[in-house]
Amino acid sequence: MTAAPPSGPGRRFAVLVNPAAGSVGEEAVDVDEPLGAVLDVLAELGAVDVIPLEGDDVVERVAAEAPDDTVLVVVGGDGTIHRVVNADVDRRWPYLLLPGGTGNDFVGGLGIDDDLAAAAALAAGTPGPADLISGPGVCAMNAAHLGVGVQAAEAAADLKPRLGKLAYPAGAVAAAVEFEPLELTVVLDGVTLVERRRLAYVAVCTGRRVGGGTPICPVADPADGLLDVVLLLADTRRELAATTAALVRGEHLGRDDVLHATGREVDVVVHDVDEVVWNVDGELLDLPTSLTWRIQPGAWQLHRPT
Repeated sequence: MTAAPPSGPGRRFAVLVNPAAGSVGEEAVDVDEPLGAVLDVLAELGAVDVIPLEGDDVVERVAAEAPDDTVLVVVGGDGTIHRVVNADVDRRWPYLLLPGGTGNDFVGGLGIDDDLAAAAALAAGTPGPADLISGPGVCAMNAAHLGVGVQAAEAAADLKPRLGKLAYPAGAVAAAVEFEPLELTVVLDGVTLVERRRLAYVAVCTGRRVGGGTPICPVADPADGLLDVVLLLADTRRELAATTAALVRGEHLGRDDVLHATGREVDVVVHDVDEVVWNVDGELLDLPTSLTWRIQPGAWQLHRPT
């Protein structure tokens, strides 16, 4: 670990920085702004160490060196947070999440300030429990989704280097043009929501936003012990366009062509395909065509706005 500025009394903060994250930039570990302001805030509260997220054993190295009163401060986007949370199998430390990526969907949905120093001040409070979504060999802190959202993410990934945050709406337009519905069966807590129905999209959420700020489930609470499942029932481009117009305003949950339900376990089967790609916290993953997502209530601790 690399020691940061002189620290005050209290806890220890392990600041995990992804040098390649969208908004942080490769130089962020070494410059005064924006990370320097974060270190100043944290140094008033305890001892601070900066740890670049390089290599596959970062969390293991933290585990070997960090005492139990350490707070993991993750500076990066959804993909960075996803990587750390999935590596931290014991989850014995509380987390402070600072927006340093391109989309920052999870932290944005929590209401965490884009000003990194202001967000760092949340460390002075008390962390509270938050839920995780458990799937086959992976967990999600924000959302796992399938369908047109994956097509948009694939298009946006190619555009990010040139367009930054504008890559998300551009990717959504590209996905709408090439839209192909999926035939799905979705069962929530033993109740069939749809059976072998062609539709545009399914999202399993604890967070509120996906795709660089799209409010897929504005009423989701990441600490209520429930999954939020959102289905966009459109199966044509024209229907999808109408649904999407409401979606970007966060006004879609009351529509007849949108189904929203909450529960603890959801089974999703994608019919008539050999492979399927899910978007899990912004990471595109090849997962089984038949799988189950389950809620893990209170699986980790977060510093977040009250």
